[in-house]
Amino acid sequence: MQEALTAVTGVDILVFDRTVFTRNANLATAIKNGHESARHLLTLSGADVLVWGTVLNIGGKSIPKLYWTFSREENVAIKAKRYRLTDDIDLPPLFWTDITDVLRLWAISHASDFHKARGQIIGQNIY
Repeated sequence: MQEALTAVTGVDILVFDRTVFTRNANLATAIKNGHESARHLLTLSGADVLVWGTVLNIGGKSIPKLYWTFSREENVAIKAKRYRLTDDIDLPPLFWTDITDVLRLWAISHASDFHKARGQIIGQNIY
């Protein structure tokens, strides 16, 4: 996935050398724990979105199930999806649609923060 995302301009891709832990036998609780673990990594890194997941093996095919965690609770429809890889083992068009939606949401939410700070002096920056 990292290789595919390098094609997205204007976005810094960080690769964590840690695992997002889910630590629970109950699926709903495990997913909640995974998002909390991912949000902790986002806080440490200063990043805004973390895509993490598992690989499901179904009928001899591997299908990534990816979870989307945001540094702050965003009201988004995308929480997790299964993305069937293309024949050339690339991420499918659905993934690219989802990441475009995520980036739009990020831009809109941060634009409102920027406009709220207009006229305030923050550090050495004047907005």
